[in-house]
Amino acid sequence: MLGVTLIELMITITILGVLAAIAIPAYRGYSERAQRTEAKTALQRLQSQQERWYLQNNTYTNNLASLGFPGGCSENCVYTLDFTVAPDTTSFTARAQPTAGGGTNGVDQTRDEDCSWFTIDARSVRDAENANCW
Repeated sequence: MLGVTLIELMITITILGVLAAIAIPAYRGYSERAQRTEAKTALQRLQSQQERWYLQNNTYTNNLASLGFPGGCSENCVYTLDFTVAPDTTSFTARAQPTAGGGTNGVDQTRDEDCSWFTIDARSVRDAENANCW
């Protein structure tokens, strides 16, 4: 016999289907975790810029553009940044949330249910929706 039977072909297709059913969600989870670094990097950069601003002006600013974030988002706009400066301008809390519709690189993190927001404050206290996010 030189041919492939229908049963052998169906077994091969079934095995490939099972492997795909396992691999695709695993890859999606890996990709989401990798994209989270953009939010963390942006928040750490924003904190660094705020500290530089504070050293020069003895106050924190509430202007994202003056800190190097003119669009109010991370490098590829996958995350939108905002922050609040305390009324006495001696502390701040910055927050990153997934940008609705995704970033300029086509990545949409709004489906990331585990880590949908990150924060950092003037004391370098980091927080996130889930303890495993940072």
